[in-house]
Amino acid sequence: MRVLVVDTTADRMSLALWDGTRAFVRSPEPAKPHDETLFGEVDRLLKKAGLRLDQVEGFAAACGPGRFTGIRIGMTYAAVSARALGRPAAAVSLLEALAFRERARFGPGRTLWAVLPGIREEVYFQGFARARSGVKAVSEPRWAASADEVPGEKLTAEGSLPGAADLLPLALQRLKKKASPMRPLYLKPAKFELTHGAHPKSRRR
Repeated sequence: MRVLVVDTTADRMSLALWDGTRAFVRSPEPAKPHDETLFGEVDRLLKKAGLRLDQVEGFAAACGPGRFTGIRIGMTYAAVSARALGRPAAAVSLLEALAFRERARFGPGRTLWAVLPGIREEVYFQGFARARSGVKAVSEPRWAASADEVPGEKLTAEGSLPGAADLLPLALQRLKKKASPMRPLYLKPAKFELTHGAHPKSRRR
């Protein structure tokens, strides 16, 4: 199955393309906003793999956590491309991708908390445990003001944040099932919500 994965949740976007036998990856230096460069980067990746967009059989995007605009750009691209070509689309969490990438560190009955950095000292985190397919979530994803609020043993990216290449194996699993909801994982309320009291966390004292 030929699959294209995009991750526009961070300052540096990444793309991965599976042609059925091997993966092609791009992670260009950020120069312009992602919505201005994504189409061109996809074209370059397809050219590198010797494929056309209409030969892609499934699309996937990082659904978060991350910046609102970045999440929307990648998910919209994947959803619209899939719809236009009559292909399936899938969303993959970066927290799950981190846990899956580091699945060898999970022993029997061991819960690790995947942790990704947010703005300043903030973090996003979620608990995972070993499963037959790799890992399984044992908690809902959350965000916190600092890593001190993570309730257990931390699993960090250690200088290598997950990107499109890490999303690829999970995207393939979901796309083969053809039943993956395209839901964004925002976690942190927007600045407007916090400022104007539209989110429950903004009303805490």
